[in-house]
Amino acid sequence: MYDLELTKTLIDKAAEMCGSKAAIARELGIPQPHVVQWFSGARKAQPHDIAAIAELAGLDAIKFLAQAQLNELEGSRKGAILARSLGKLALATGGALAGVTAHASPVVELIRCILC
Repeated sequence: MYDLELTKTLIDKAAEMCGSKAAIARELGIPQPHVVQWFSGARKAQPHDIAAIAELAGLDAIKFLAQAQLNELEGSRKGAILARSLGKLALATGGALAGVTAHASPVVELIRCILC
């Protein structure tokens, strides 16, 4: 499930770091209306877009990429396999994505905590 509120929060934080939504667009090499449309919900930011915005916001892009991709695949067999795999990766890397489930709610909570 797409998380518009998370996308808006990331855009706000990236705009603070870059100076504006237009500056985010320049950094990403995309038309400025795309950022505004992501923020309003008129256009859905793809997982790679969310990760790039997170990076501009000074956050861990890999975590956001993983979460956005899990959101895209939520409820599917592929999503469950990916979540299981990311859970194993978290254990192997010291829990960077600890608690990942098929619904990925612990990761969502971790990300929300990071943003607060």
